[in-house]
Amino acid sequence: MREQYWLALDTATANMTIAVMKGLETVAMNDSAVERNHSVRLLPEIEAMLASVGIRMKDIRAIAAGRGPGSYTGVRIGVTVAKTFAWSLKLPLVGVSSIGALAFGQARTLNESQEHAGGEGITWIVPMLDARRKQAFTALYSWQAGNAQAVETVQEETSLAADGADKVLRFAEPGVNGIWRQLAHDRIALVADWTDHLAELYNQTPEDKRPQRIVFAGETESFTGDAERLSERIGVSVSCTAQAVHGRDIAWLAWDRLVRGEHDDVHGLVPNYTQLAEAEQKLLARSK
Repeated sequence: MREQYWLALDTATANMTIAVMKGLETVAMNDSAVERNHSVRLLPEIEAMLASVGIRMKDIRAIAAGRGPGSYTGVRIGVTVAKTFAWSLKLPLVGVSSIGALAFGQARTLNESQEHAGGEGITWIVPMLDARRKQAFTALYSWQAGNAQAVETVQEETSLAADGADKVLRFAEPGVNGIWRQLAHDRIALVADWTDHLAELYNQTPEDKRPQRIVFAGETESFTGDAERLSERIGVSVSCTAQAVHGRDIAWLAWDRLVRGEHDDVHGLVPNYTQLAEAEQKLLARSK
């Protein structure tokens, strides 16, 4: 896979993102804020990107796709296109959490910054996509920068994950070096209830395993007050930062499975909506 071209894409949010990868090198990436035109723009953008680097779809050896949560229609578009490519070209397909990739993008930013490069502190990253009505699509991840030896040591520790989410990935690559751990699964939640849960989880975590900081990343403009209240409650810095899903981060989270020869069943991979579409909710309500 290090010498193979492959494709990563996500259409779950307003940012349609596509990356052409060669191993873990990003050969080309295109981000387009075209939320209501994903279905029109996705295929032409893929074709144009491949042409820009001098390859064709037949040169692609794998597909990674964000499977949500996010926009109901957007999630369906990306997953459907990825499944169609994988089925027709007989390519391995890996589905990735869209908000997991959003959170990993923030971890990458922390890792690349001078303040946190090589640091040993744990950061909890809380991806946030505004789901309206004071709700968010969210989850919980931790990031700890460190060298390969430190990563191996931490990976052997007992998981502190909540909700049975104990996925741990080790990265010892140029520019991204550390431990990525999933602590809570994707969900849609009232933000007030979710911050209560985060406070409880923080208090239940042994002191030497607690994060030095918490970052709300994504569509956070509506949730600054919630972040401030959480910070006051637990006595730890809780900041908000804008973050988008990027194709390269979809790719990096899919890499572990690809190099181990694992992939999803093309027909079995389904979007992760975390909730019914609004029309289905209304229909269900009328049927009661």
